[in-house]
Amino acid sequence: SALETPAEVKDGELIPMRVLARHVVRLGNAGLGLEDAVFRAYRSAPSESEAWAGWHFIGRASGLRAYVDEKNRTHDIFANFSRSRKQGDEEVRKELPPPAEVKAAKLKTIEG
Repeated sequence: SALETPAEVKDGELIPMRVLARHVVRLGNAGLGLEDAVFRAYRSAPSESEAWAGWHFIGRASGLRAYVDEKNRTHDIFANFSRSRKQGDEEVRKELPPPAEVKAAKLKTIEG
C-alpha cells in the first residue's frame, strides 16, 4: 500500500509540494477540492509537460507518501497555532522561498 512506500522527494518537487500542502491545510474542506483539481490537472497533462516538472511526485507512490507526510507536518504547524490561522500560516511560509518579484520595467504588455 502507499502507506508502506518510503517517502521520496526528487529535485524540484519540495517547493510545489509545500505550497500545495500549505493551501490544502489552510483552506480546510475547500482545500480538498483544490487538491483534487491539482491532481486531476496533473494526470490529464502530457507526461513530459515542462509546466508540471515539479509536480511529478503526484504520479509516484513514493512522491504521494512524501506529500502526505508534508501535509501532516503542515497540519501540525497550523494546529500549534490553533488560535491564529494567520500565525500558523506565517510559520509555514517561513519554509518557503520569498515570492519572486518582477520589476515593472521587465513586464511586457500585449499590444493590440
